[in-house]
Amino acid sequence: MSIYTILAMSTITFYMRYAFFVKNLPIKLNNNTQRFLRFTAPCILTSMAAPIVFGEVELSNSDLANPFLVAGLFTISVSCVIKNTLAVVLLSIFAFSVMKFFFS
Repeated sequence: MSIYTILAMSTITFYMRYAFFVKNLPIKLNNNTQRFLRFTAPCILTSMAAPIVFGEVELSNSDLANPFLVAGLFTISVSCVIKNTLAVVLLSIFAFSVMKFFFS
């Protein structure tokens, strides 16, 4: 049952996104909407990562050795400097992997 739900959700998502890339459809977005949609990927990544990074609210000395928190802070600082979302994601994955290796 769940595989059919996943396939249905994937199909709906694909066709909803595909509609904006087809040149034959008469859908035209104004500049404000296009500029607004550029923030979709960073917002989705933030909403997925925030519960992982800040899931535990207790603060202790071991938080400095938490690879999720340290990599999250690294990601925030890198994203302020680099405006390319893909580069930030790749650097963050690398930073998390290195910190997970050294802290664990």
